[in-house]
Amino acid sequence: QPMCASALSLFVSTCNHSCLPNVDTSFRHDVAGPGLWCVSTATRTIAPGEEITIQYIPVVKVPVSKRREQLHNGWGFECTCIRCTAEASLSEGDAEWFIAGCSDFGAGGAGQEESGDEEEEEQGQEQEAAE
Repeated sequence: QPMCASALSLFVSTCNHSCLPNVDTSFRHDVAGPGLWCVSTATRTIAPGEEITIQYIPVVKVPVSKRREQLHNGWGFECTCIRCTAEASLSEGDAEWFIAGCSDFGAGGAGQEESGDEEEEEQGQEQEAAE
């Protein structure tokens, strides 16, 4: 049965935000076990001395302007993580493509045409080499 609960985790409370976090945090309750568990899992290799970061808000497919607005309104800061800094320098079209998760790439757009031309060229070179 679903449970609504709140928890305070010392570790999570000391983590800063990043729009490219290196740790994912979730809360779990095992009916057979005691209490509510806070589980933090590395999402990639973390270098020695690298800061542990989490996401305070949903960040997937959310434009930098909206993320920064939510973080400013909720936590009082403007995010300057590497993703926000890079994304803010993109053109509007490139930013839209990036936020879309490249879902349109290879679906009949220029990327697919280029890929097809390269593949045909490689096949032609292989055929010439075989002859």
